[in-house]
Amino acid sequence: MKKTLVLILLLTLGLLTGCKDYSEYKEVKIPDDNLGRVKIPNHWEFEVVDDWIQIIDTTKDKVIGIQYYKGDYYMINQTVYDERLYNPYFDDYEFIAEGITSGNSSGGNYGYKEIKVDGIKRIYGYLLFNGIINHRYDIEVIMIDDSVEDSILSNIAKTYIR
Repeated sequence: MKKTLVLILLLTLGLLTGCKDYSEYKEVKIPDDNLGRVKIPNHWEFEVVDDWIQIIDTTKDKVIGIQYYKGDYYMINQTVYDERLYNPYFDDYEFIAEGITSGNSSGGNYGYKEIKVDGIKRIYGYLLFNGIINHRYDIEVIMIDDSVEDSILSNIAKTYIR
């Protein structure tokens, strides 16, 4: 009996200390019918401008993330099909390299892009959200504010639910 009680106590403590605290986050619906819900910091808001999603930091009163594309990129029998629509905001950006850092099995990922703007190379974080039905409805949001921490992008990606 004592062993069972100790085991239950240890499991309870393990669960309590192993859970991520999202008290500084709120759950919101991404403003696209083909996407799910995600937890974002309490002082962030999604906004749609000219059919493109933006992330606003309300404490700074500025845009910190802008949707880069929507749509799909896939291959069938070594033929590439690119059905993505790109945001004209990024027309002057030269994309050099990118990589996905982490994500979850529900289709939320984050990573970094190396981008050249006005001849200067910079690293931007991004969030990738897979569509509810399939990848044809994916979107990617580039964080144009480089003060957004890696841990925040990771937390957001981990909480995405299709």
